[in-house]
Amino acid sequence: MLQLVVVPKSRVVFITLILIFLVAVGVLILNNFFFRGENRNQPSIQSTSSSITKENPNLGSASNQKAINIIVYLDLLCPDCERAHREILPRIIKDYVNTNKAKISYKILGTYGPESMSAGNATYCADEQGKMLDFIKNAYEIAARSNNVSPFSNIGLTNIARKTSLKIPEWQDCVSKSKYTSKINKNKQEVLDTGGYGTPHFIIEGKGYNGAPPYDIFVPVIESAIAEKVK
Repeated sequence: MLQLVVVPKSRVVFITLILIFLVAVGVLILNNFFFRGENRNQPSIQSTSSSITKENPNLGSASNQKAINIIVYLDLLCPDCERAHREILPRIIKDYVNTNKAKISYKILGTYGPESMSAGNATYCADEQGKMLDFIKNAYEIAARSNNVSPFSNIGLTNIARKTSLKIPEWQDCVSKSKYTSKINKNKQEVLDTGGYGTPHFIIEGKGYNGAPPYDIFVPVIESAIAEKVK
């Protein structure tokens, strides 16, 4: 004969609280996943007033007032940043920078912990010798062949510096002083202040875009910015 089991009210409340907690944890995990900019189908937009400054390496003529401004925030330890650098930025440069329709400014982030900060600082130290973009390129190429071994230890960063043909003593002196920690933190704050929540982060003529969707997603955004610029 079946018997009806009555669950105490306190136990029901306890179980309900546990379920609510588990759901909340799940939401936080999903938010963290999307914060990193993974698997994006399209860029999300935030308003921003950031602009290209002389402090950051530029591609395109800074004096070209008709060209739209594009700022890209990269982290050397970010896989999506590497993909953006390899697949998206070369096409933007070819189609828009080389045709004098756009200019790009690069800013470095350190969002993946101490090693990420060290890599960012090393990148800006390479910029002191005018080779920041070469350093970024070589860093991503070496990282792609690293077989799950981080290339961003002190020895690894020095190998990248050598591949970039930097003057090693000067570069090492700069790196040892962690000169650019505040600059990297400022870059991160710029992204946060403009509603950014992941890497890479793009600012195209005053609007922020998170993640690294396919290039074709960027085309109408850039074309629209160009059309607005010439009005």
